[in-house]
Amino acid sequence: MNEIWMNAVIVYVVGQNPTLTALKSFIMANWNLGNEPQMFKHEDGYFVVKMGSREGRDDVIFAGPHLFYGKPMIVKPWTTSFNFHNDVLKVIPIWIKLPNLPLNCWSEDSLSRIGSLIGVPLYADECTSKALRVSFARILVEMDVTREVKRVVKIADPNGQTIVQQVVYDWLPAYCKKCNAVGHNCENKVNRVQKIPQKQWVQKKDKVVQIQEVAEAGTQGDCDAEGPSLAVDTNLGGGPVIEVDPSKLITPTQTPVVTKEGEQEKEMEAEGGWKVVTRKTKDKGKQAMGMNDPIKIKEIKHFLAKKKITVCALLETRVRGKNVIKVQRKLGGYWSWCCNYTSSPRGRMWVDWQATEVHLRVVKQSEQVMVSEVTSIDATLDFTLVSVYGLHTINDRKSLWSELLEVIGTCDRPCIIIGDFNAVYQVDDRINGAMVSEAETKDLEDVVLRGNVIEAPSMGFYYS
Repeated sequence: MNEIWMNAVIVYVVGQNPTLTALKSFIMANWNLGNEPQMFKHEDGYFVVKMGSREGRDDVIFAGPHLFYGKPMIVKPWTTSFNFHNDVLKVIPIWIKLPNLPLNCWSEDSLSRIGSLIGVPLYADECTSKALRVSFARILVEMDVTREVKRVVKIADPNGQTIVQQVVYDWLPAYCKKCNAVGHNCENKVNRVQKIPQKQWVQKKDKVVQIQEVAEAGTQGDCDAEGPSLAVDTNLGGGPVIEVDPSKLITPTQTPVVTKEGEQEKEMEAEGGWKVVTRKTKDKGKQAMGMNDPIKIKEIKHFLAKKKITVCALLETRVRGKNVIKVQRKLGGYWSWCCNYTSSPRGRMWVDWQATEVHLRVVKQSEQVMVSEVTSIDATLDFTLVSVYGLHTINDRKSLWSELLEVIGTCDRPCIIIGDFNAVYQVDDRINGAMVSEAETKDLEDVVLRGNVIEAPSMGFYYS
């Protein structure tokens, strides 16, 4: 019975639990197997993939490390003593590099001894075994991730000299000592919590004008004895004191200023609380939305210049068709534009580019998608840009997924899909708010799997 599984590998995706169909589609598209392998999913979350031959099994293991749409994937050969909790969750095969390793240490025996200092050595890659690369040696080592990871090891070369050898890992999984599980680390989550500074209320100190009442006339000059005098310190800091006769002070009368709002309030009182709404007053006090706000236009212009962006897509501009040219001119005359007002009266998407840097041609547009062919002036870049802005309900987005699959199926060049899908791909994509349900993720996940696209790493702002 053991011979049946000798060509099998154990597959486990860290941080995700894909379906059997999803993983089978990924393997057939990325592992270059001649025949479709037999696959089984265990209730613990790992897969058993039965290969047709020992060579096919080894080729898959040699090709690591593997990623399942950005998530690390553990691939290791099946053994008779296999135990999921002890082998997959703790003992993991990891590729390590030994930079600047002396050439006299590249023998099979020497590499095996060095790998034994870290774990159990399994294989060396082709470039190492055939000496096709001399900058570093690369070997696959099965190691226990629950123990301390070694960054350097001390080895003795054939001449007897001790060398401190650096060890570089292609990938290391996160391991949580609290949960005793691979894929996360609770300690890092606690450390990332930022302390919010508390605001303290401080009473504001009012400025006090120092005024002294003089009962009698001083010796420095003649004063009118009819009433008291006021001695005023003008500098509030011990400067010269000026004596003022209160009887000669004149208090100016303040004339009330009646504004239009005051007139409207009086009119409202006279009319019993009703307010007349006119074309000039109906939008008064309403905040400018989208790119109608001059401050937002200035921020976008500054961001595009700072990041040296030559092609981008602006979503939810909220600019009416009659104001498009005026707003676009404020962003600079060196931009070229294409908008989807013909498909959406609100103009939900603008694609803009610098004609001095790239050629861009929009080949398709709809309410939720704009497809553009982009080529740089020097012809070093040639790709398809798909700009997306999904509608707000699951039913309204059905046509979006059909359009994306059609574009992906007919695209004959590198393609990048960017924008706001108004949908989540994984449970962790939503930072705050309600919990993510399967109905929210299955449509986008289906497009990723059927279209054979990969989630690209991103950086920058996160929105909840």
